[in-house]
Amino acid sequence: MFIEIDRLKEGISNFTLTTNPQEFEFIHRDATFDDEIKVAVTGIRHEKKIVVGINASTTVKMTCARCLTDFRADLKAEFEFGIELSDSASENVELWEEDFVRVATHNSIVNITKRVRDALLLELPMRPLCDPNCKGLCPSCGANLNIEKCKCKPKNEDNPFYELKELLQRKEKNGSSETATLKHKDKKKKNTLET
Repeated sequence: MFIEIDRLKEGISNFTLTTNPQEFEFIHRDATFDDEIKVAVTGIRHEKKIVVGINASTTVKMTCARCLTDFRADLKAEFEFGIELSDSASENVELWEEDFVRVATHNSIVNITKRVRDALLLELPMRPLCDPNCKGLCPSCGANLNIEKCKCKPKNEDNPFYELKELLQRKEKNGSSETATLKHKDKKKKNTLET
């Protein structure tokens, strides 16, 4: 994907570039890029200096980390970079990691393919979810809890917090008597340490 410098006229210029995802060579294990990529370009030019704003968008196919259902999500990325026009600079420049490039004054192009690709990849979620309230899968039977209710009975003994729950319930039943006993033991221990 290239920006032709001659399209960035004095003042403000706006145009959109569209391309297929194959041009970007996306490689990601959790997302499939199969929709066209739109890049809105805004250029502000004053004499030999240009500030370019990029707004890239596409739709990607991902798999939910909780329920393992495939879903589509919108993906957007934005970044800016500066261009300085110089008679002694190269006509073809590739923008990748830098935020500033120097190009020849006429008939120049800036390749933004890698920068757009990296910006979109950085916007992918670490843990994709089909919905923030996704209930996931039942750990016993594997039912998708977003679609159906599971008929499995909860196994309290398998829950690592089961004993903690029982302890809290006993404490609530006994009420303040246990608290008073604990305070008395702590006071007795403190007196023993002081002597």
